[in-house]
Amino acid sequence: MAKQIYDRYNAMGSAELTKKQRGVGAKLHSHFQQVRGLVPYVVGRYVIMDARELSSSDVFTSGMVALTDSIEDRSC
Repeated sequence: MAKQIYDRYNAMGSAELTKKQRGVGAKLHSHFQQVRGLVPYVVGRYVIMDARELSSSDVFTSGMVALTDSIEDRSC
């Protein structure tokens, strides 16, 4: 699933990425204001191995990213 998500966003041009990023940000913002509990986008159990701030060399250039390892599905 992670490769499919990466491939989808990595194939987008700069303008399309910016538009998508704004849309995702707006959805997250509204969900956190209206929904109690978790807001699942990628569902599962993971061990967080590392985390860092995104930079201009990343597909999405602002925010945070976590490197995780799935606890549930070791076939990926």
